[in-house]
Amino acid sequence: KESLGRSIALVSITCNIGFLCARGVVYVVTFLVGVDDMQQWGWRIPFICALVPGVVAVLGRARLPESEAFTHDHDSDVQSSDSDSDQATWISKLAVMSKFTELMRSHGYNVFVGIGGVISYAVFQYGALVWGTSYLQKHGAGRAAILQAGICLRGLEIMLAFPVGWLADVKGVGWVTCLGGLCLAATGVPMFAALSASA
Repeated sequence: KESLGRSIALVSITCNIGFLCARGVVYVVTFLVGVDDMQQWGWRIPFICALVPGVVAVLGRARLPESEAFTHDHDSDVQSSDSDSDQATWISKLAVMSKFTELMRSHGYNVFVGIGGVISYAVFQYGALVWGTSYLQKHGAGRAAILQAGICLRGLEIMLAFPVGWLADVKGVGWVTCLGGLCLAATGVPMFAALSASA
């Protein structure tokens, strides 16, 4: 539990490495075949390249054993469903509802703060990757510049993930969520003003 934030940061790091590799493949293919050919037929090449890591991931995951907690819960669910399926199903549903109700009573505020943090991050992702890309394209940026901007953003996210995870371990998730929200609020308007001024 002392390194939970850093462990979860690995999920963000690997996810962004995947996005970064995808951007890199698109950038390289666009460079090799040209923008016109990329729009005509070259856009299929990144999908073909995605087969390799996809097959590796599927084969690798099929060989990984399940965790002890999962197998224990799964075995107990199978045993209870074998004994009396209808009654066991209702009992398990009531137990889940009871746990959810207890969770919301004891940690409801924390759950809603967490939901707010996820919404904030989703707005950042949309603004930086979707809206930012279309904004740059609308104001005359070339495909290469847009791809480079996306690669830089993913690289920045990879570099920040581990320090943010460390801060979550040291200061707490609530503190990091609050700091992230304040940073997003403080930098959003000036960034938009800078983009508008340079357009």
